[in-house]
Amino acid sequence: MMMQKTLLYIILLGLVVSLMPDPANARIPYRQPFSLSIYEIRMGSGFFAATPYVLLDSTETDAGSINLPMSRIPFVLSVDLLKYNYLNLLWKQNVLDYQIGLNLFYQRNAIAVFVPENWPQIGGSSRQSTRYRPTVFGGSIMHSFYYQPTDRTFFQFDYGVGIGKLWLYTDYIGNRYVDSDLHMIQLFGGGFHWANVDMVGSKFDFGISYRYHWLPFSKLNDPDDIAPISAINVSNHSILFTIGLILGGGKTVGDEARKLMKKGEYIDAESKFRKFMQDYPNHFRVPRAQRQLQRLEGLIPYQYFRRAEELFDEGKVREALNNYELAQDVDDQALLDTIEVRKAQISQILLDEGIATHQSGELEAAKSLYESARSISSAVEDSVARRMIRLHFDRAEKFVEHAMWEAALRELSVADSLGRLPENTEREYDLRTRIANGYLQDASRAAAEGANIAAADFIRRALDINDELRDKADDALKILHAQNWYTVKQRLHENITGQLAEGNVGREARQRDLLDLYQAEVGMYQDMVREVYGPPGEIYEETDMMGRRYQLWVYRLTNNIYEYIYFQERKVTKVEKVKL
Repeated sequence: MMMQKTLLYIILLGLVVSLMPDPANARIPYRQPFSLSIYEIRMGSGFFAATPYVLLDSTETDAGSINLPMSRIPFVLSVDLLKYNYLNLLWKQNVLDYQIGLNLFYQRNAIAVFVPENWPQIGGSSRQSTRYRPTVFGGSIMHSFYYQPTDRTFFQFDYGVGIGKLWLYTDYIGNRYVDSDLHMIQLFGGGFHWANVDMVGSKFDFGISYRYHWLPFSKLNDPDDIAPISAINVSNHSILFTIGLILGGGKTVGDEARKLMKKGEYIDAESKFRKFMQDYPNHFRVPRAQRQLQRLEGLIPYQYFRRAEELFDEGKVREALNNYELAQDVDDQALLDTIEVRKAQISQILLDEGIATHQSGELEAAKSLYESARSISSAVEDSVARRMIRLHFDRAEKFVEHAMWEAALRELSVADSLGRLPENTEREYDLRTRIANGYLQDASRAAAEGANIAAADFIRRALDINDELRDKADDALKILHAQNWYTVKQRLHENITGQLAEGNVGREARQRDLLDLYQAEVGMYQDMVREVYGPPGEIYEETDMMGRRYQLWVYRLTNNIYEYIYFQERKVTKVEKVKL
């Protein structure tokens, strides 16, 4: 009969568990399972379940005071020790934790009553010193099921089976009389716990439990027949207060991710889910976290969009732009269209800021704003291009004012690559003329300092910039090279005269060689070479390996020394002496 009750209890417990909500829908679906209950101590009281709970030997025997209500109240102390979650070794899950451990049980009547007058005297004790107080000691294997809906609370269901021993009487000095054989005992119950204090990897909890203790003792060891009792059933219903220390059961970063997800904080939730999968790769809920991440991929862009809208309304357009761009990774054309409209508005805002900055003379800052506006949306492409052309002209103007001709030319070149504005035609001509004249001025300063090659280079640059200065540039080059040749020749003649006066004929002869071998320079024009060397002995028209046309002028310096001068586009490109 008892085994049938036990089976029925287990079936009812399974039914209750099956009706409980899955923690996946609770507040901490990603919790860690309970791994070990170090101890659980329960103390409380209740009332005996059996009526009558004492079976007397004879119907004529009066139960007297032992059957009074005050003698039917038990005091219960139960201790569970080292209950371990063995199920988790075989099946990784956190829906229900199943632990097995040891239970130690102690029960006695809360109130000791005097032995009735008509009962035999017990041993040598007087009736005043001996009390009727059924006491049970026992131990069992405890099976506990834990269900944890929140981080701080959990429910517990227990079933234990073991053995126990009973004593009927006790005296003032603790002696006990009339015991039973070892008998099977069973414990059923459940309770609610609140985990109040978190320690390192563990929880200190307390709560309240209901427990039914099945404690029938059908055989007493009473050879002297001192107790008119043939059997006793101290089974009882009790309410117990519980304290305990349990390992595990804590929420994880996955539970934080779930909470953030419910609040719409999808971005933070994604990072939390990824950390959960990294920290707990073997957790039962990893597949669920992966599904949540897939779901978040479609939700995160909307949070970025909401955040961008808030920033846009606050006037923080650059921060808003970053979030709009992050929100574009979505398969929602309506949202994408809205984002493009916003980006066009931000581009216009930046363009307006750039115009204001440009007008204030901050050209570098204005350029940065124009480029930002152009990169954001094509809606302002034409406006930005016009503004950028004006900006590069303004930059060229500043460089011209500071005689930075190369930088000014680069700015004009960039402006030309962006397009041409009718209103800039005259301005460009004026700037290029000023740059060309600037190069001619540099050429004059270089010539005055004797830097003739640099001076010639400045003149050629001026000519390349403004073709209208060709006559002026050619005349300057002719004068420059003629002056250079005359200066060298004059200096050599002076040296020769000095050597003759000193009688140093050998040195004078070498100076004459230097004078005779004075040669053309790269960059000279053909008429300048004629002016220095006279007409060439021979002229050849040839084509180089690149297919470019060139002229070769040959001058005979001595019987076996010739000078070859190469020209392209009327300019000297190479000068070499050849001994034949």
